[in-house]
Amino acid sequence: MFGEPKTEKSSTKKSLEPNSIPGSYEHYIQLFHEHLKRIKIDAPQFSSFIDQYLNDQQVTDLSIIAAEKMKLTLNDGEQHSFTVGNPPVCFWIWTLPVPLNQSKNWIISKYGSYSKWIERSLNSPLSEMHGCTVFCHIVSGGTQNGIWFHIAIWRLNASAPIDKFIIPVEFLTDEERQVLKI
Repeated sequence: MFGEPKTEKSSTKKSLEPNSIPGSYEHYIQLFHEHLKRIKIDAPQFSSFIDQYLNDQQVTDLSIIAAEKMKLTLNDGEQHSFTVGNPPVCFWIWTLPVPLNQSKNWIISKYGSYSKWIERSLNSPLSEMHGCTVFCHIVSGGTQNGIWFHIAIWRLNASAPIDKFIIPVEFLTDEERQVLKI
């Protein structure tokens, strides 16, 4: 139901061959930082959360894991996933075998909709792992021609250090956008 979730401490590092994936792992790190900058501009209420829980080292570690999983995705055309518990945040990394403009349809075909996947995730054991109160869904996708990053962030309970959420609109159906007033 959720791909192949695994748990690993965020300090564990993976080694990558710099040219083994589209671009290098440095390219993944750059894409991740660029995406976080856009979030800080478009949703400044997340700036302190990003500064505290998605610092340079965390972005590097998560980018390397995403790059490793994307390498698998590009080789086998399948989704891969990985979880990292770093309380109070649970990071769930997905890699999708499609360009961004096809991600919504891919998610619908696998899960019914992104909001249905979120609902199932919130009711899964992963939502309570390691005492996490915030769920950060890092999604990378693409083909040999290029990759993309997106992030969703939502709280799991009232003690979370955030009180808002971010969901990539590209993943949402028209009905989901109407319900969320996006």
